[in-house]
Amino acid sequence: MKKKQIALLLAAAMAVSSLVGCGQKEVTSTETKDAVESNVATETVVEPPLFNETGYPIVNEEITLKVLLGVSDAYNPIEIDEMPAIKRMEEETGINLEWEMVKKSDWATKFNLMLATEDYPDIILGHDMDVSIEEYGVAQKVLLPLDDLIDKYLPSYTERIALEDYDVAAPCVGSDGQQYSVGYLQAGGSKTSAMFAVNQEWLDALKLPMPTNKEQLLDTLRAFKTQDPNGNGQADEIPWSARTIVTGTTNSLSLTLSWFGMAFTPYNSAPWLFIDDNKEIQFIPTMENFRECVEWLHGVWEEGLIDAELFSQDGNTMTSKIKNGVVGFANASNPTSNWTYDIGAKFEVYIPEEGAEMEKLSEFAAPMAYLTVTNEYPEASMRLFEYMIDPEVQYTMYNGEEVNEAKTAGWKINDEGKYEAWSTADYVAPTLMNCLNVNTLYFAPPATQSKYYAEAPRNVWRNEKHAMLEEAGVLQDYSNDYLDLVTLTPEEAEMVALLKTDLNTTLGEYFTKFIKDGVTDAEWDAYVKIFDGMKVKEYVDIYQKGIDAMDLQ
Repeated sequence: MKKKQIALLLAAAMAVSSLVGCGQKEVTSTETKDAVESNVATETVVEPPLFNETGYPIVNEEITLKVLLGVSDAYNPIEIDEMPAIKRMEEETGINLEWEMVKKSDWATKFNLMLATEDYPDIILGHDMDVSIEEYGVAQKVLLPLDDLIDKYLPSYTERIALEDYDVAAPCVGSDGQQYSVGYLQAGGSKTSAMFAVNQEWLDALKLPMPTNKEQLLDTLRAFKTQDPNGNGQADEIPWSARTIVTGTTNSLSLTLSWFGMAFTPYNSAPWLFIDDNKEIQFIPTMENFRECVEWLHGVWEEGLIDAELFSQDGNTMTSKIKNGVVGFANASNPTSNWTYDIGAKFEVYIPEEGAEMEKLSEFAAPMAYLTVTNEYPEASMRLFEYMIDPEVQYTMYNGEEVNEAKTAGWKINDEGKYEAWSTADYVAPTLMNCLNVNTLYFAPPATQSKYYAEAPRNVWRNEKHAMLEEAGVLQDYSNDYLDLVTLTPEEAEMVALLKTDLNTTLGEYFTKFIKDGVTDAEWDAYVKIFDGMKVKEYVDIYQKGIDAMDLQ
């Protein structure tokens, strides 16, 4: 309509001009001149653009974006449209959001239907959902490449990445080098999950120094066993408590492999591999260091210095023993969290001797926010993401509203000027969540997290101990987390999945056997040959090629 009006005015102006130019009587009427001038002025009026590159609102006329939101099965919220933070976001940005919430158990069905019908939302949100960048970005082109949009409209994101000494958003990049997602990261500051802790109260009671190597540790364990460090007059002390389950837990005895120069990671997508200081992939099970470790542990078992229920207990049983005050040495990712703050704070971190290679955690973002190729407003969508990762907005979206008189709010500003999750004895938890919680777009790498947000006391304790390990130089140089970034072909992924199962089964059996019974040369040779029938070389080569391509510094 606007273009049509301008065209008519231009035509009128041209008609007047042509009358003058053809020798017709010059128009001198003041009224006519005023009309022409008015028309010319009308021609130069420029309407404000729909999209604003800076400031708010993001758009001057309301637009609607459809959002597919993936959530955990346990998430139980109020209507998303009624969440205070969501309502504020829509009011301040000028963008109306139509939400479709899908539980994780229904995600595959919904996502496949979306692909089949090509009825795409504008935005997909979900950091724990199966949205393959390789499949739906690189191959099928359903997801929109975001590099130019991120560079121009998501400055907070790129600034936070630049504060880190590695690319925390690397998992959001496809094999073609393009970014297909904005990442989710709520950094905890943890540098390892393999922390070992000594009961400091027991050391003090027996006037013992902190052990600094394996031999001193053995002497400490012997004293814990025989000298009644808990002072109850009973021989109920367990010098060392752990579990033999080999993967998937941070209280596994397999983490002791790190003391023998093998950076074992319990949660890795490529188990039993680690990246050495030369950026070479090593296969742990057949290393001589592995044999040295299990033989040493056999001696500990034979001497009765480790939990008699080592081979059968679960994590709850082990934790109960620690809480009951009968354990002198154990491992956990964070004792002040795993065992409660009061119990964990009675322990001090054990720093192994030189030559140890404890796993080093690198916190990477999980792919979270995607735009589809049918999104008509990608610039506005990216500016919406910029709004969502504002320090206060993302904290509110995650925790709920600021402290209020009803005592149902989720955060406050502490004395240091940082955002702090809030709850007290009179805190009234809402029946239904009034925020997106872990389902919101949240991006706070380590430097950003520590700048804006207060750490829980249990994490302060843990981070102090992890800093001691880092300073001692016993963490690996190149994090095994880089193995998770290696892109696998479908065939490679299938092979690795089958091999992982075989490896964990085999290691679960022999790790236990060697600790219980020891290992002879003949038994070791027979054990090593088991892996000849597995595709171990291909396994190592796949990940070596992937790590080489990353050019780690």
